[in-house]
Parts: sequence; structure tokens; C-alpha cells
Amino acid sequence: MRIARGVQNKVLESYLEMNITSNEESWIVYFSIELNAPIIEFETLFINDNDDGILDPGETADIYVSFKNNGGASAYNTFCEITETDPYVTLNSAIYELGTFTSGSIMTAMYNISIAGNAQIGYIANVFAEINADMNYSNTSMFILQIGFAYTNEGFETGDFTNLDWVMGGSADWTISTDAVEGIYCAKSGNITLKKGIFIKDNNFWKWVGAIKMNTIKRETVVIQLLDESAKPIMTWKVGQSFAKLPSKSIKRILIQEMNSINLTKKTT
Repeated sequence: MRIARGVQNKVLESYLEMNITSNEESWIVYFSIELNAPIIEFETLFINDNDDGILDPGETADIYVSFKNNGGASAYNTFCEITETDPYVTLNSAIYELGTFTSGSIMTAMYNISIAGNAQIGYIANVFAEINADMNYSNTSMFILQIGFAYTNEGFETGDFTNLDWVMGGSADWTISTDAVEGIYCAKSGNITLKKGIFIKDNNFWKWVGAIKMNTIKRETVVIQLLDESAKPIMTWKVGQSFAKLPSKSIKRILIQEMNSINLTKKTT
């Protein structure tokens, strides 16, 4: 019996027939054979630009493309070649050798690419990845490269929250502000009030309060941590441009303002 190369994962739909003959009698045996083959498909993409993990116009970066072998057999001498025909993307490297790709495993290929300086923010480029291995195995997947942050040019530039289906939460209302890092508008949370206890030899809070003179407030970055039972942080938030406020003559509260992002998410369907 001969098995064709390049067969996909499946169980043969028809039975095989085997004739067995002896001097006394003959038999006919029916059976099926499960044929396993690799099925290597795109899994995830990671961008290493030594900055924010976002491909910007004029930037050169390494991209790490991960694939998973969802088939029932390993692939040998595996390599992946990426191709594109996009005017804004240049592939500085295109072929990566993966070697033996075992069933159920995930392997990652690394490539270097450059983005044209005149590429538009939010532009989407399609890249094709062709996987080849021994026994004539071949499969092609596609992934996308997004230039810039997806919502940089479609978020708050309308001056309100109507352009995207935002869901707001928390106790502080969100507003539109012109204090934007990019563009004209940005989202700004309402005032967030935190209580702070005073501990022995904890002088940082007093130094901060002492910086308030003649209505001049020194703004700092406040780090908020959620601790587990062993006092190890399991979540950390940073609040920028924060200041201490004396509500009366009692120093019991810290008023946190201008928090850039807290509990503001885009609704997904």
C-alpha cells in the first residue's frame, strides 16, 4: 500500500480490504487507517521596535511571527517565507528556518521590516507567510501589519465620545480634554480621591505636602498597587500629574487628577 504525500489530517472514508489465504481457508479483512499530517497555521504577532510595540511611519523593527502545528504529525526541515506587495512595507529579511515542528507545539519566526515614512496612521498591510517542510508539505497563512495605533486618527478628534462605541465605568466621569499628547482632543477622567494613612518614618508624603506654597502645587506620579496576602503586588497602576490637596486644616486625603486611563474600554462584539 502506498500513501500519497501531502495528505491532510483525516481518517480514510473507505475501508481497505485485505485478502488472507491459507491451504485450508481464506479470509477477507476490512480496516481503516488514520492518516496524520502537519497543519501549521498563524498564531500571534509581536512587534519589537524598542519602543511601544507599534509600527510607526519611517520605523524599522523586528517582528516575531508565531505559528502552531494543529495537525497530528511533526513537520521536518520546516521553513517559513513571508511575502508582500505593499508599497509601504519593505522586508529586510524574508526566510526563517524553524527546523522540526512537532505536533501541538508553537514556534516563532523572526523577520526585520521597514515602514515607509509616508505611510498613513491606521494603514493596514497584508503579509503572507508560506510554510514549507519535507514530504511536500506546504501551507499559507496571512497576517496584518497595522501602521500606528488603530484609534489615533479615529478616537476623540470629533470632540466627543460618539465616533467609537465606548463603555465607561468607575465612579469618576470621563470628559473630553484638549490636553492631548497627539492630535487636539483626548479623554480625561474625573477626579479620583484616595485616602492615605501616615506611618512612622514615612516622610515622602510630608515632603510632597510641604511643596505646596503660594498655591503652587508640585505634581508627581503616584503608583497604586494591589497587594496579595503576602504583600506582593499583583496589579500596578500609575497616575500621572497628581497633586496633594488639603481639604481643610486636616491632612487626610490626596486628590488625584488628570489620570490618563482608568476603566475606559471599547465595546467588542
